[in-house]
Amino acid sequence: MNNKWLLGITCCLVCLFAACDDDKNEADLPINGTYSSSSEYAPKVLELYYSEALLRGKYVYLHTEDEKTATITLVDVIPGEKETVLTGVGLTAQSDGTYAFSGQDTDSGHSLTFSGTVEEKKMVLNVEVALPQHELLGSWELTPDPLIINWESSVAFRVSLSGVSVLMYPSDLTSILSSQLAPLIHSALQRVTFGADGNIVATYAKSGQWLPSPTNMVRYYMDGEHIRVFLDLEMILEMILLDTRSEQEEDNTLWDMIVSVQKLFTEGIPMGYRTGANDTAEVFIEQDVLEPFMDETLLSLLSGLIGGDDDNILLSMLPDILEQLPAVFRGTSVFEVGLNLTKE
Repeated sequence: MNNKWLLGITCCLVCLFAACDDDKNEADLPINGTYSSSSEYAPKVLELYYSEALLRGKYVYLHTEDEKTATITLVDVIPGEKETVLTGVGLTAQSDGTYAFSGQDTDSGHSLTFSGTVEEKKMVLNVEVALPQHELLGSWELTPDPLIINWESSVAFRVSLSGVSVLMYPSDLTSILSSQLAPLIHSALQRVTFGADGNIVATYAKSGQWLPSPTNMVRYYMDGEHIRVFLDLEMILEMILLDTRSEQEEDNTLWDMIVSVQKLFTEGIPMGYRTGANDTAEVFIEQDVLEPFMDETLLSLLSGLIGGDDDNILLSMLPDILEQLPAVFRGTSVFEVGLNLTKE
């Protein structure tokens, strides 16, 4: 082969591999990749603060070609948005080897400000969000009659009252449920606040005082005629355990039920709502939300947690009610259960 041809081919191969190597280095820049707050052992750790409170179980993707400008993608960070893509984010190299960034975004109808730092193995991200305004925004107190129960079924419960077996349709249970549960609700819950950042904060009773629930424990967004509610069930479980027993004790039954619920509502819990005159509102769960719970295993777990109580009419009937609930629910034509609220 002519030496000139051999030299030309060699030069082309050298250039080709050099170009490939440049592409590889570009794609493999140390700060590129997925940062996760779901586990402290993730290869790239995400420390995410939403409304100044830690938000767990989320992912953020970062991609840069020159370590000067990046695209940052937030996954399920803002309620109602599967992905929020932040483009043209400037990166500023710091003396400690990290890159600082900050910015704003209003492209999706929300108002978002963000700031943070990133290095090869860790990202710290602070996010502040204001979602579009809506009619439930603000703080709401419970009305004197706080419980909504609308339940009609063609199938009745057979329950034992003082040793006598009787038939009771769900509509017959309404007055018993209201009289038994209303005082408990008032003693446990004072106020519900729908925040502009997508947080629902409940003012609840603990140790003789009213306290706000933790930020990011319950989040929401408005979805047409429904509210989509997202629960951090791990945080809720931690609160229950801390309030009722030492951290070292385990309650496998409660944990199993929490895991089951979380699997059912990865897309959020849909809740209906209605607003009325004089700054009143109703927020309620409908029939289709509870249908996944009409499972014998799940109801058995719930029955084990609640048990029966002969000194309380409602609790004495609960084992029978839970056992027959799937059959009664199949005959249900109307079902709403929730809270009556008035604007503070």
